[in-house]
Parts: sequence; C-alpha cells; structure tokens
Amino acid sequence: MQTSPDEWLARKGYIKATTGNSSGINLQLNSMDERLHALYERTLREENYITAEYLKEQYLRYMKPTPTLIELYQSLCESKKELEGHTLSKATFRAFKDSQKSFAHFLRTKENEGCLPKEADKDLIENYRLFMLRDLGNKESSVSNRLRHLHQVIRKAQQERYIREDPFELIDIETPTYERNALTADDLQKLLAYRPHRSTDNHCRLIFLLGCFTGLAFSDLKKLRMDDVYTFGDGRRYISLCRTKTQNRSIVPLLPVAEKILAIVSHGRREGLFFREFPSNSNFNRTIQEIS
Repeated sequence: MQTSPDEWLARKGYIKATTGNSSGINLQLNSMDERLHALYERTLREENYITAEYLKEQYLRYMKPTPTLIELYQSLCESKKELEGHTLSKATFRAFKDSQKSFAHFLRTKENEGCLPKEADKDLIENYRLFMLRDLGNKESSVSNRLRHLHQVIRKAQQERYIREDPFELIDIETPTYERNALTADDLQKLLAYRPHRSTDNHCRLIFLLGCFTGLAFSDLKKLRMDDVYTFGDGRRYISLCRTKTQNRSIVPLLPVAEKILAIVSHGRREGLFFREFPSNSNFNRTIQEIS
C-alpha cells in the first residue's frame, strides 16, 4: 500500500476517496482494523494483559504461522550444531539431539505433534517427565537433563514472544545427588597388588588403574593408541590425546605405574590400540566392584 501524505486523512484513518486506488487500500485498512480489535479482545480475555507494544507483537505474529514446539526445538538444535566442536562438545550436542527425539516421541504418543508453545503448561511437562520415567525407563538424572533442554526451548519461545510466562517456574527440575565412594590410597595399593585369577578381570583391573594414574576417562582409554604416547626432548614420556567429551587436547605425563601398565597391555606391539578388546561399561563397573 502506497499513498502520499496529501491523500491521507489522519483523523478518519483512511485515504481520500478521490484517489484512484483508494477503495482497495481503504478495504485493507478496514480489514486490519477489524483484526486488531478482535485480537485485542481475545488477548485481553485470554491473558488478562495488554499493552500497545504487546498487541503490535501479537498482531505481527498473527500474520505469520506460529512455530510448533518441535520446530522451535529443531531451530535451537541447528544453532547448537554450528557451535559443535567449538564452544560445544559433540557429546553435549548429541545429548541435546537425543532430548529432541525423546520429546517428539512423547508428543507422537499423545497425537499432539503440532503442539504450540502456548500449550506447554505445567501438566504437559509433568506428563513428559512421567513418560520418560515410566515408559522409557530413563534414569532421574537423564530426565532432569532432558527437562533442562526442553526449558531452553521454552525460553526461546518466551524470548520470541510466543508465550509470556515460563511454565517451568512452577516446576522443580532436580538432579539426584549420589554419594560417590572415593578410592583411598590403601584401596589403590591393594588393587595394585591384587592378581585376579581370570584374565578378563585382570584386564578390567589394568584399565581402571591406568585411568587412576592418568586421569583419562573410560571413553578416552577405549580409543588410546600407541602413537598417542610421545617422548619429549627432556626424555620424559607423555600421552597427547584429544578428549572424547570436550574435544580438547590434553597432555598427560606418564607416571611409572602407567608406563608399566601400557607395557603390559601392548604385548610387544608398536602400533594400533593399546586395548584391542574393551569391556562394556556395565561389565567393567560390575567387575571393578567385585574385585575392589
């Protein structure tokens, strides 16, 4: 719609009838006026809240389709993908992507894949929590993490003014605390001296001890290769490894105990993985509990 200031009748809110295209423009203005009044009444009735700025934002949004929660989730996922390997680790992005799939699965079971941001209330979130615990069998820590990811989506909807209030303010997201039993120096010495009868148990023992004396995680030890070990100019040996979780490179000095373990598990080989066979996480934890 284009017109000159001379043709505009400010008090009446439309242009002069003498203008050639005045009829079409005035009809559009009347239509906009009717939509604004209808939106004003509905917003005031449903939300009990109205300002000129809020009405403008709602009207502009009304003119284009509101994205579903899944679409907002996908949009947030794409923005995180750009950060992967930089400020965001691959594991963190993968966990967020898994959370998106979990929430989409939940909405499908409810036949509500088109769920809009304004439908995300306390009941929906609590039902999602119950779905993860009861139907998916997720641990409480996993449930808490996935609810935090959903909260990021809700905050995005709030920032983009699709909703005014955050339903998570009515909900507690708690991660259960676990009492971790620390290994004492005496326990470590006993494990160093212990020789299991089964070779598989001893294999797990060596993996565990190497982790203790290098600080490397289970996932890092699994991919540890012989060419990750370097001898520096000062004669000391180090492990230089890109960590699985953070993708940051760590340089770890090799202590004598760690050197001895690497010599045992290499079996005289000079290339390839140190641990050609690696136990599953559950088997490893069970074995360590049995022998320690």
